[in-house]
Amino acid sequence: MDFLQKFDLTTKEGWLNAGLLTSGPMGWGAYLIKEMFTDNTEKQVEAAKELIETAKQNGYRHIKFKVDKKAGGELEAAGYGKIRADNGNTVEFEAWT
Repeated sequence: MDFLQKFDLTTKEGWLNAGLLTSGPMGWGAYLIKEMFTDNTEKQVEAAKELIETAKQNGYRHIKFKVDKKAGGELEAAGYGKIRADNGNTVEFEAWT
């Protein structure tokens, strides 16, 4: 099993990839696809928290994803992980499960 997963929650394609990867045993794919992509910070934070928790429950040790800058700040402030790269309007966020 790959113990590192990466997702881009700032694009529709990234949301769909996360949904497809986490469907089946991880069970969250239908939710992501139903909700569809949004640039809404609250939705990105909610999705990131769900991905982190789902990854943890399924044995992944490490997860990276791209979110907008505000969402990354909220996740870091809440102790979910660290911002690793600032790309202007988006950040790369890293969480250890």
